[in-house]
Amino acid sequence: MNPVTAPRPTPVRTHAQIDHFNLRLHEEVAKCVRANPAMLDRARANIARWKQQPGWSGPRDLDVWSAILAGPLEGVLSAMVARTEEGDRLRQSSPFCGIITQARRMEIFREIYRRES
Repeated sequence: MNPVTAPRPTPVRTHAQIDHFNLRLHEEVAKCVRANPAMLDRARANIARWKQQPGWSGPRDLDVWSAILAGPLEGVLSAMVARTEEGDRLRQSSPFCGIITQARRMEIFREIYRRES
C-alpha cells in the first residue's frame, strides 16, 4: 500500500483521557441545559427510545439517569459534571446526545486531544 494513502492508525486513548473528554462534553451540555432546561426532554426521550429497542438489556446507569432527570435541575447539572468515579461511570452511558452539535463536539475533541498530545 502506498504510504501516502495508507490509513493512519487510531491513537490509543487512556481511560483518563476519555473521562476528561466526557467531562468536558458534559460541562458544555450543562451550559446549554442551564440556559434552556427544556433540553432535558431530549435526554428523557433518548432513554425512553433506547429502552424500547428489541432485546434491550442496557446498563443500569440509564435507570440512574432517569432518576436524576426526575429531580431538580441543580441536581441534574451537578450529576452531569460530578468529578467522581460515579460521575465518570455515568457519563459513559450519557443520555445527552443531540444537545450540542457534532461540530461543537469535534471542537472539544480537538481541544482536549491536542492539549494532551
